[in-house]
Amino acid sequence: MFLILDNVVISKGYGDNPAIRISNGEKGSLARFSVGKKMYHPRADDKSKWANIQVKTDRPDLIEQIKRMQLKEGSWVNLKGEIRVEAWQDQTTKEEKEGYVLYLASVSYSGSSSGKSKNSDSATEVSETKPTPQASGNFTGFENFSENAFFDV
Repeated sequence: MFLILDNVVISKGYGDNPAIRISNGEKGSLARFSVGKKMYHPRADDKSKWANIQVKTDRPDLIEQIKRMQLKEGSWVNLKGEIRVEAWQDQTTKEEKEGYVLYLASVSYSGSSSGKSKNSDSATEVSETKPTPQASGNFTGFENFSENAFFDV
C-alpha cells in the first residue's frame, strides 16, 4: 500500500542516537528515522495525540537527498512511500514483534513549521541554502499512547 504523509516532524532518536541514522553495510547504505504526526483523538485532553511512524530507505539517491536537505530532529517534511509490516525480536524480552514501516519513495520539505504546507508540488527540489523548518509546540519525539502502540518499532 502506498502512503503519503504531509506535514510530519522528524522525531528525536532513542537515547543518545541521532534522529536520522545512516549506516553502511555489506548490502549498501540504509537511512532510518522516525516521524510524528499529530492526529485527532477524542479521549485526549487536547483532543490530539502524536502517532509515531518508522521510515527507512536503502535508495542511494534518497540517502544523498536526505543529507543535502540537512534534515534533523524537528524538521517538517512530506513523505511518500510503501507501507510494509516488519517483524523483529525484542532484545529485552525475546518476544517476536511486528510493526509498520514506511519505505521511502520521496521526501520534501513541508514548506512550513506550522504544519501547513505551502506548495508541495515542488516537492523534490532541494536547495543547499534553504533553511530546514523546525518543529514548534511541545512535541518531544516518541509519545507512546497505548500499551501496544500501533507504530512503535
